[in-house]
Amino acid sequence: MLTGVNPFAGPTGLDYAAVLMGRFPPLTMFLQGSPTRWQEFFERALALDPGRRPKLARAFFGELEQVLV
Repeated sequence: MLTGVNPFAGPTGLDYAAVLMGRFPPLTMFLQGSPTRWQEFFERALALDPGRRPKLARAFFGELEQVLV
């Protein structure tokens, strides 16, 4: 894990429902001072709309490399 904590720590199905609805805590909630580009990357990577996500694993890792620089 990037932050060292589970963003969905609750044992209930509500955590899974949040993920299925495209809701997840912002990265800055767990990793203070993280760059905005990291949050933007994860929002794209975890988007419910497949058109917003990288199409191929190669594209995903290419974007990840760019935001980590």
